[in-house]
Amino acid sequence: MNPLRHLPAALPLAAYIASAQAGDQIYHFNIPAQSLAAALDALAAQSGIKPFYSDQVVAGKTSHAVSGGLTAAQALQQLLSGTGLSFKFNGDHAVAIAPPDTGAAVTLPSITVTGIFANSASEDSNKAYNSVAASTATKTDTLLMETPGSVNVITRKQIEDRQSWTPEEALKYTAGVNSPSGGGRTPYDQAFILRGFSTGETGDIGGFYYRDGFRMSGIPIAMGNVERIELLKGPASVLYGRAEPGGLINVVYKKPQASPHYVIEQQFGNYDFYRTNVDATGALTDNNKLLYRFNLQNVNSESFVPYVENNLLSLSPQLTWNISDHTQMNVQLDYSRTEFTFPQGNPVIGGQIADVPHERLLELYKPTEPDGHSENYVAAVDLTHQFNDNWKLKWNGLYANQELNWIRGGRITISDIDTDTGIANRGSIIAEPNDNREWWFTQLNLTGSFATFSIKHRMLMGFDYLRERFHGPQLFIPLNGLNYNVFSPRELSIPRPSREQAIAGGDWFEQSNDWFGIYLQDQVDLTDRLHLTLGGRYDNADNYQGYSPEDAQRPVNNEALNPRYGIVYQPFNWLSTYYQYQESFGTNNGRSFDGKPFSPQTAQQHEIGVKTEFFGGALSSNLAIFHLTKQNLLTTDPDNDSRQRAIGEAASRGIEWDVAGRLTERLSLIAAYTYTDTEITADNDGNLGKKLPNVPNSSGNLWLTYDVTDSFKVGSGAYVAGRRKGDSGNSWDLPGYVRMDAMAAYKFRIGRSALTAQVNVNNVLDKEYYVNSNAGLAAYPGAPLTVLGSLRFEY
Repeated sequence: MNPLRHLPAALPLAAYIASAQAGDQIYHFNIPAQSLAAALDALAAQSGIKPFYSDQVVAGKTSHAVSGGLTAAQALQQLLSGTGLSFKFNGDHAVAIAPPDTGAAVTLPSITVTGIFANSASEDSNKAYNSVAASTATKTDTLLMETPGSVNVITRKQIEDRQSWTPEEALKYTAGVNSPSGGGRTPYDQAFILRGFSTGETGDIGGFYYRDGFRMSGIPIAMGNVERIELLKGPASVLYGRAEPGGLINVVYKKPQASPHYVIEQQFGNYDFYRTNVDATGALTDNNKLLYRFNLQNVNSESFVPYVENNLLSLSPQLTWNISDHTQMNVQLDYSRTEFTFPQGNPVIGGQIADVPHERLLELYKPTEPDGHSENYVAAVDLTHQFNDNWKLKWNGLYANQELNWIRGGRITISDIDTDTGIANRGSIIAEPNDNREWWFTQLNLTGSFATFSIKHRMLMGFDYLRERFHGPQLFIPLNGLNYNVFSPRELSIPRPSREQAIAGGDWFEQSNDWFGIYLQDQVDLTDRLHLTLGGRYDNADNYQGYSPEDAQRPVNNEALNPRYGIVYQPFNWLSTYYQYQESFGTNNGRSFDGKPFSPQTAQQHEIGVKTEFFGGALSSNLAIFHLTKQNLLTTDPDNDSRQRAIGEAASRGIEWDVAGRLTERLSLIAAYTYTDTEITADNDGNLGKKLPNVPNSSGNLWLTYDVTDSFKVGSGAYVAGRRKGDSGNSWDLPGYVRMDAMAAYKFRIGRSALTAQVNVNNVLDKEYYVNSNAGLAAYPGAPLTVLGSLRFEY
């Protein structure tokens, strides 16, 4: 909370000439529509101008979006239009916000505002647990109350208060999200489960997320450089092409800002956890034409499981060039290096999770080095031009490259454990010693506003092209006659191949996805209370994967036309109801035994819901009821049990409720409850009527923080997950669990700088639990009591 808010609104208003000085300088703003208090905070962060006002003056008021090259006076006029408030400068960098009856200035008229560089939320503008706008759902800056469908925004405030240094922890308190389901080739491409379905795909690339709208897998996410995470529930193919039906995770990175801001943070915790984060932003030129940002993150993290580690170094410089008041270019470079070791998990024996210590590493020998290493490079560019107040063109381009080397040696074959003795006689060495993954992406969007009589339209037209390529040698060495007892393990003398030996002995594997899409969306304001969203997309995609040149020469081609439509009725400013229908065009299933391509996976979702906003947008909630069906899952061919056919189907039905924001000036919360009923509705593998794995029927969470003073904060929360099925055959269960967390932070103010000391304790009660299973063969334990401390200096 800004302590200056509590100064009287009618401060002595000084020199008009100072007003002129402050008003002449051009700033480049990027402030979305949101609560007026948050918008004024954003104006201060982006211009250095300090607004003075009382909480009563701005309570319950919502701002317009403001963006582009403007003077402070022009920005304030747009920001306050229609609120009944006025402003007057008091010195070069101070402005008073007051009702018109104070005589501070004339009341501002209501005007229509459009901007050039609008985004779903401006960095440092959202100091709360909720956001009133997001861009992922529509690719436009749309208020969530006017958006059909469920969108969760994990704000920077949530990330900082919970010290979430991984996406898994950041999403922990989000409705409809379950822990990673395994798969992939690094700890950074694990697949989350959204509304019962995994974000992973068939093949060898792993789970997917989106980075500023770009589809990505395996490139690590440096959480210190993340502004927020937007989670779009349900199929998202209309705007993003081939996607899994449960939802889409879009990680939005921080952008350069005109106002200087510097952060140095050191985190430390048990299990030899150390994380250093440096973040700096500001203007390189006096006229704010050239802005910069630099972020460095270094993580060294071991685990409660011996020899398991996860290390990351990330460097990310960015530049923003405000070419003119109507044109802007952003350039971001990112380099990261990782080292990691995969945990084995506790094996399942005879339909029960083996009773072995959670901290036991089931390896045939003690690792002498991490399983894997990767080097990652990302270059992204976007160029935006505003033709006029109504029409804008934006182009994005990205190239990413990953060099990956991993050797998982000495792993037992957990499907071969004797149920009576716990002895495994088979194991393996698996290696991909020289993998290369590449992504090429380009996108062009034209957005515009116009009216047909009294009906207003926000039109989006665009196309995108994406190519993903993954290739490298793969080595599999079977190990037999091990006599390895999981209840009394002993180290065996198994030689681990060198990288050169693995390259020489491996079989070359290649996988590639190429697709092109064009899409159209119209957001129609039939009245001020009735909003209609219509969209459609055409996709054409080629996929190939295999171990021979012949496979690469016969790609599978698929095409699809997917619709989306939704309607929102907002009888009051604080209440809206909606209905939405969406379809998705999913992963390619490969080829059948006789070489014919399988049909791609598809999905449909119906969703209805109710959204609310209270206290001027400070507290928001969403209640959704959904029915989601996914077709063309691979299952056994009924005519030949040695082959497969794409005729499987699964359904997910449920209710999600979440609330986030401020209950009072000092009390903030996140709360959610999810009920999910999944069912395999078509199958020839004996799983008909069974539930999907890793999905609890009921889960929920509650997180509260209280500002005891302006400097001291405490918080606590709990995450609850019910019993889950461990595999598709429902032959064993993962038990339910409750995890309790807590935090405390104290901020020392040193002039215009601040030093924050914070401690977070996760799993306060030190409970043993399992977060998920992988392929139905192993259960992965959650971390025991974990302590994270930090010192954060910002100025």
